[in-house]
Amino acid sequence: MLRINDMAKSAGVQTQLAPIRVTLRGSQREMGQQHGEALRPLPGWEGLIDYYPKMPALLLSGGLPERMRVPTRKLLRTVSRLPMSLLSAARRRRHPEYFARSEAMLKAAGQDPDLVRNFACMDTFQNLLGVLAHAGIAGEHIAAGAAHGWCSSLAVWGSASADGAMRHARNFDFPGAGLWDRAPAVVFCDPDDGLRYGFVTTRGADIAGVTAFNEAGITLTAHTRFHRHVNFAGTAVVDFGHEIIRCARTVADAERIARKLGAASGWGFLVSSAAERRAVLIETTARGVAVTEDPGQQWAACTNNYIAPELIEGEIAASPTIRIDLENRLGVLQRTAREAAEGAGLSLADLKRLLASSHDFDAGWDDETQRHAGNCILSPVTVQSIVSEPDDQCIHISTGAAPTAWGPWIRVPWSWDDAVGAQDIGHLTADEETSMPPDDDHRRAYRLYTDICRRSVLGASVESLTADFREVVRLAPEEPNFRFYFGMSLARSGDLPAAERELRAALKLEDGPFRRGLTLSWLATVQDARGSHGEAEIHRSALAGLPSRHLESVKRQACSLSRAKARRRIAGAMMTPVMLEAHVA
Repeated sequence: MLRINDMAKSAGVQTQLAPIRVTLRGSQREMGQQHGEALRPLPGWEGLIDYYPKMPALLLSGGLPERMRVPTRKLLRTVSRLPMSLLSAARRRRHPEYFARSEAMLKAAGQDPDLVRNFACMDTFQNLLGVLAHAGIAGEHIAAGAAHGWCSSLAVWGSASADGAMRHARNFDFPGAGLWDRAPAVVFCDPDDGLRYGFVTTRGADIAGVTAFNEAGITLTAHTRFHRHVNFAGTAVVDFGHEIIRCARTVADAERIARKLGAASGWGFLVSSAAERRAVLIETTARGVAVTEDPGQQWAACTNNYIAPELIEGEIAASPTIRIDLENRLGVLQRTAREAAEGAGLSLADLKRLLASSHDFDAGWDDETQRHAGNCILSPVTVQSIVSEPDDQCIHISTGAAPTAWGPWIRVPWSWDDAVGAQDIGHLTADEETSMPPDDDHRRAYRLYTDICRRSVLGASVESLTADFREVVRLAPEEPNFRFYFGMSLARSGDLPAAERELRAALKLEDGPFRRGLTLSWLATVQDARGSHGEAEIHRSALAGLPSRHLESVKRQACSLSRAKARRRIAGAMMTPVMLEAHVA
């Protein structure tokens, strides 16, 4: 059994398992079997196998009123079996070698091989959301509760890099905190056919298409997209990315493979080539593939919104809070890379710090104050953070708990010559946790907030989390997003005077126009519910004067309400702690 990661243990977080390195060799089926055999005696992966079949229903029901979540979740568990089976059958038909690998891994690990259908869970979730949106059922509230796939990637080279080297950094944000981040793994594959390649994952996930690299210097990172076009017979993301990283020596190869494959659902792949000093964004819907590149710049960024104009039509509109988050993260990545290209460039340490950034782009770039949560790159569901350095033939991975960008980090050299099997690499020297907030209270607040988000994804009610959010606010009283969400939790519980106090405190602390607008809207509603209509009107007037970027729907909803109607609006507010938002269903 592998030893416990003492650094994570001493940080006062969940028990972290030592990172492992897995070496596989042979056919795809043989490598799957080898992976399963390596995992079988190890702890820390069974929960992930159990989570995947539940995930589509958990996420899709997360945007519904709480009284509807449990029965809807049960219905969706049943409904999702058919599309998951259809996508699994498509995997068997289109990519039999990868399908055989998945089956062999499960069987060798002592699991039911029929669980292979769960490898298509992300495409199932995204396509079910697409079906609901196409049918006019998935409004902003469902998209807000379901769209939990946030990732950020940045590739730099040339003038944007401190020494000209290619570096490709990414945060993998996924609603699996406590599972995916608990047991990081790097898998090296030496296939009979194709390039030698590797991927960063977690124990139990033999998935090469999310964060991967190959011996030709290609690095690939995948990002969720949400679109109305669906295809239950298309190529699942686990095979799409796998085929690119196994076969592509150049960016042109990656584009050719992507267009040939097509995809089952919406994705964005940032693909960089160290040999060519290039990076492109490959985006997919179930009906098309688009490639975007700016040859004039020496960096490329990617988050989760479509960039290619021809694919934007049909994109599922998320809540205003999610849209501002998408723009903020992309804005921070682009501004950082642009300024670096005009200055000293970004080093490895710079990129690690960037992945841990809590800067709110909406609040003004000149404001150096880091937020604790909200519209920023760092997320409570950041479950994997990496920086690939193909020029140096290595990859840096975080081994800590979510948010993983805090570290600690280890450097893993690329090597495909080790003996087949798994080995503990926890002995590798870890970098100092320079990205972690220096203040103990801030660290504890964010760890507790991360746990709140984990429980929320699993179905916990707003009311059951209120006491813990009170402690989060006590530990980090200057974070306006925490104060806002806690205030709305109090309002939902009926404590309107306390809710008003928290929302007023949030307003004093908030500089970003969007978050100020959201706070003003709900503060006015709480004041209407208390009968303070004059004060409510003052705050609605202030809201009307704010810049209207993404505030249109918030302003429309900020109408004058009677006491009874305001109370009903508060009781029906849809709240998601991951986004720290509240909105009207």
